[in-house]
Amino acid sequence: MRPEEDPSWRNYALAIIDFGNELVPVAERVSSTGKAFQILEQHNLMPRFGVITACNPLGQTVDARINEALSSQLRERLQQLCVRVVPCSAGAVDGSHREASFAVVIPLRSLTDLALKFRQSAVFWFEEDRFWLMPVAVQAQPVDLSSRM
Repeated sequence: MRPEEDPSWRNYALAIIDFGNELVPVAERVSSTGKAFQILEQHNLMPRFGVITACNPLGQTVDARINEALSSQLRERLQQLCVRVVPCSAGAVDGSHREASFAVVIPLRSLTDLALKFRQSAVFWFEEDRFWLMPVAVQAQPVDLSSRM
């Protein structure tokens, strides 16, 4: 699949991760003295983690009940893996679009394998001080989101 085949691909760089009204923009570097760092550290996600959703496979909008069922299946699978899981949402800064997601302390390869099973175009990956957009079902190169500002 090419990036232009996913209707939401161009919006990933503008996303935020919402930890219950604690917002972390993916397009900014995370300073060890900043609010985003405090949020991530408070949730025991440092120094690297991924953000995954099961909603809207391949960027195609589906019914809310289907998204809820997919999210429940993903949650169960993550619990079976015995990894650190923090429920969150990811989406538009203005709140016009949000998807139930999970911040997960897991190796990148395991994260992308799981995302592929749930037919996701990409996942967010945080390492060191920045977020990356890591393609899964989309054929593209990883994108350093902090360089997109």
